Amino acid sequence: MNYEVPRCKQYNRSGKNESEHGTDVIAYRFYTERKEPNKNDELVAVEVKARLSSTEACATIKDSVADSKKDEHRFSHTLDYYRKKLRSMGKSSEAADIARFQQKTEYPYKISYVGAAISSLPTIEKKVIVGIKGADLQLKTDQSVFYIHGIDLMTLAHQVFERCTK
Repeated sequence: MNYEVPRCKQYNRSGKNESEHGTDVIAYRFYTERKEPNKNDELVAVEVKARLSSTEACATIKDSVADSKKDEHRFSHTLDYYRKKLRSMGKSSEAADIARFQQKTEYPYKISYVGAAISSLPTIEKKVIVGIKGADLQLKTDQSVFYIHGIDLMTLAHQVFERCTK
């Protein structure tokens, strides 16, 4: 897929038990290798909802999709935060990449919104989550949803968190 995902949101954050506000994950890719602005460049804004110690799937999915719709207003603030944070980390090339996506009116690009839901539901019988209908989610054309599940995801989350904060 070749998307770039800036890894700066957890860097030197304001509080150990607080996440930074804004879009949870931003990924992007340039259409050309030279990274010149192109209408086919892509930005993906992902809103993540996790209930790692719960097997509840329906509410988690619905919440991620609902909050993903709010990212239309939040991702510009997140882009600015990322650009400044990357610059302060000495990653000027990545900061310049982010700056390109702050110029949508001058240089249009494609944008997609994703709702990502995570819970510790061990299995999904017949690939159907009872209690949720696709039509109920009211997905827009540029919006999609991903659901990740497995046993004891809280342990995995603690391991990933430790790696991200070192």
